[in-house]
Amino acid sequence: MDGISRNTTIRILMTTDTVGGVWSYALELCKALIPYNVKIYLVTTGALMQPAQMKEAANLQNVTLYETDFKLEWMEQPWDSIKASGDWLLQLEEELQPDLIHLNCYAYGSLGWKAPVIVVAHSDVCSWWWAVKNEQPPKQWNEYFNRVQAGLRQASYIIAPSKTMMKFIRSIYSVTTSGKIIYNARSNHNFRPAEKADTIF
Repeated sequence: MDGISRNTTIRILMTTDTVGGVWSYALELCKALIPYNVKIYLVTTGALMQPAQMKEAANLQNVTLYETDFKLEWMEQPWDSIKASGDWLLQLEEELQPDLIHLNCYAYGSLGWKAPVIVVAHSDVCSWWWAVKNEQPPKQWNEYFNRVQAGLRQASYIIAPSKTMMKFIRSIYSVTTSGKIIYNARSNHNFRPAEKADTIF
């Protein structure tokens, strides 16, 4: 946020999902942006929130929450839901007029956004398949591949949490979009230090 006045409100439309580590990432980022006068419109996908997630989001004064249960790209037969959610997200952008779109998913990167788009490459099926099975995913993942590739190619900028992940998405999806590696982190205020036990699992 260098070079941005703290008197200037930056509005970000951000997607997250409620079924994995992306939720922790998104909430941590929202908290970190509070001192910079950043207003975040946070759209949840994947599944409805658990009570603990609702409480965590409600405690952030810079977040306006939009809860949905639209499917994620890796779920079974998600494309009708992805189409419906994409249409809805573009309507939301029209209503909110955000300065930036921050996507913690891939398929939405290819939508006709008006604001600049960041796509964060947390993980994906194809890189997992190559890393774990050392082979190309089966044909039923072809549509997934095409949607992810289109989202990455049409994004304004890509973020990856590691050099390995950035290398994977560039090589697997033939992506040349500009990007940067930003490692994941957690605030130490979330954890209570204690004496270690002499046990290894």
